[in-house]
Amino acid sequence: MVLDKSELANLIVNTLGEVLPIRTASVLLMDQASKTYKLVSVYGWKPSSWKNLELSPNSLLIELLKAHGLPLEREKVAHSFSWQEANQLTHDFELFHASCVVPLIFQNDLIGSVNLTPLAAAKRFNSQELRSFAEFGREAAVAFRNASLFDELKESNRQLMEIQSRFLHSAQHSAISQLAAGIAHEIHNPLTIISGKAQILLLKRDKIAYDKQVEEV
Repeated sequence: MVLDKSELANLIVNTLGEVLPIRTASVLLMDQASKTYKLVSVYGWKPSSWKNLELSPNSLLIELLKAHGLPLEREKVAHSFSWQEANQLTHDFELFHASCVVPLIFQNDLIGSVNLTPLAAAKRFNSQELRSFAEFGREAAVAFRNASLFDELKESNRQLMEIQSRFLHSAQHSAISQLAAGIAHEIHNPLTIISGKAQILLLKRDKIAYDKQVEEV
């Protein structure tokens, strides 16, 4: 069975929340309509507190994920930049309640990220965990790519059904129009004959041979 992107994201965050000692988990994906990265599923957040959260493709965090292709830890990367850039990075990490961001890259294209925070506030993920996250991110990116294709197929099928429905409606309308035209033609012919003969009779009404009974007819 193929899951759509939302179902897959829900499965990932809930599974990570159950098997790992983490406090929060979320999935950020590229939204083709708005051309921004948006949260699609979370674990450990308050309900509805994450709706409409998004990140610009030009943000420093997104650029770092594209450039490095590896999990980024907030404390490590923040020390590598000026205080302005470090503040921006810290803001982006905090926006998604994450201390570690795992990129989802498919064929050099960043399609999103998995964002994690350890259960203990002072804890950091070790090197083995980070390697595991990197491998998981690569596998998850393939799954999300397949889910995206599945979503596109569903949308194409919906559009096809809509076109078929419009075509069927148009065909039915055309058939009804042709039927109505045929009926009108069948009625119109005898009415024309009757009308013509009636006009001829009325033209003769002043003649001597004109019969009152003929007028009634």
